[in-house]
Amino acid sequence: MAYTIVRPADHDAWLSEREKGIGSSEATTLMGVNHYEDRYKLFMRKTHQIPPKESTEQMELGHHLEPAVASRFAQLTGAWIDPKSEGDWIAVDTKKEYLRVSPDRIWVPEGQEHKKENWRILECKTTGLSVDTDDIPSYWYCQLQYQMGVMGIKHGAVAWISSFPVFNSGYKEIDFNPSYFALIVQAIDEFWNNNILTGTPPEPEDLEDLRVKYGSKSVTVKGQSFVADDWMEADYNELIGIKTKMDSLKDRKKELEEELEKAIMGYAAIYCKDGETVLATRQPKEPKPELNRELLRQEYEQIYDKYLEVQESVFNESLFKKECKELYKQYLVTPEAGEPEFKIAYPRKTSARKATAIF
Repeated sequence: MAYTIVRPADHDAWLSEREKGIGSSEATTLMGVNHYEDRYKLFMRKTHQIPPKESTEQMELGHHLEPAVASRFAQLTGAWIDPKSEGDWIAVDTKKEYLRVSPDRIWVPEGQEHKKENWRILECKTTGLSVDTDDIPSYWYCQLQYQMGVMGIKHGAVAWISSFPVFNSGYKEIDFNPSYFALIVQAIDEFWNNNILTGTPPEPEDLEDLRVKYGSKSVTVKGQSFVADDWMEADYNELIGIKTKMDSLKDRKKELEEELEKAIMGYAAIYCKDGETVLATRQPKEPKPELNRELLRQEYEQIYDKYLEVQESVFNESLFKKECKELYKQYLVTPEAGEPEFKIAYPRKTSARKATAIF
């Protein structure tokens, strides 16, 4: 496929160019391998009916760490990384200008000439996932295949730095899959021509989509109602039963806690007969240091006034703490211990660490 390279003047111009078509992240949505967005939300975002995605710290860190990932890949493989491929640029298909990709890097294998015929694409990732080299995320695979297809490149690689379970790095070289790329282009063609150009949204896929669709039109009009289907009545009746049980359990829970609180009066704790398992405690709550605002205002009036919110004259303690850490600590005071607090020693739940990817 033939393409042209667009090098916008700045990052904002690059973002504007991306809006003119479908990028590799958006292609993953249309292929159903993006767990963070579906076709309906993509349509609403592309047609400016919902706000654009906000840049998160994870996204920004991923962008800043791209050079480190590329450098590590070059170190592991001996590859040459084209310095011109760093930064904001877009490869645009000459026939279908809505096919647009922005590869992270262009590289050439060790020992080969640094010319276009030997170009390969590198997709750089930072993640909290445990990455299996033999089974990389479908999201990554789809992005790389789309980029290789638009630029007519037959080989590429995904490289990553992972923090799970400890910091580690890796890479996987991947060959172009023309059949898969054809499916990507077909999905994009249908979405662009049948949805974007006509302004016709895809069908909502989940409850969140329906909330987006009807969120601004949720005012109930008199007479707008319908008779429930059998499954709706069944769900409703089950919910009523669950609520009744929960209310009953909540009342019983309160009764049991009150009985134990009565029993513990005058004591600090109740133990089981095994002498180890704690049933309940009644101890003073640990007081937390708090800012002595009045003293701070008396001794540093100008600084205090700086952190007053203009509209309501409310002292912005969190901003003061962030910008004046040492002064903040100086004016912390610890209140006296309060009345003993009764607590049932419910067993603590343990949860496995959840790995999250940074894109």
